[in-house]
Amino acid sequence: MSFVVRVTRRAASNLGEIAEWLATEGGSEVALRWLDQVQRELSGLCEFPTRHPLAPEDDEVRGPEIRHIVFGSYRVLFLVRDLDVFVLHMRHASRRPALPGEIQAAMWETK
Repeated sequence: MSFVVRVTRRAASNLGEIAEWLATEGGSEVALRWLDQVQRELSGLCEFPTRHPLAPEDDEVRGPEIRHIVFGSYRVLFLVRDLDVFVLHMRHASRRPALPGEIQAAMWETK
């Protein structure tokens, strides 16, 4: 069974902000390598996305399970609905967990 990965506007904005910061701090090659890694991680969600653990944010949000992928220093928060995987948020792993309002706002984009 193959799932369709859909990136919310909020997650796309996070992605752009992180890539810009990486390009500024480490150069365009660093940002491009990171974007390639993100693409691989998101592509991997097409098969068995529920193999990834529940995110700490899941305890704070009512509704579908919030899962995450941790790769390098970053986390990708997502939910699975039917055969769709919605990427909700991307953030540095050292940041505090996303607030319920941040997750709820991204979830509105999945309806």
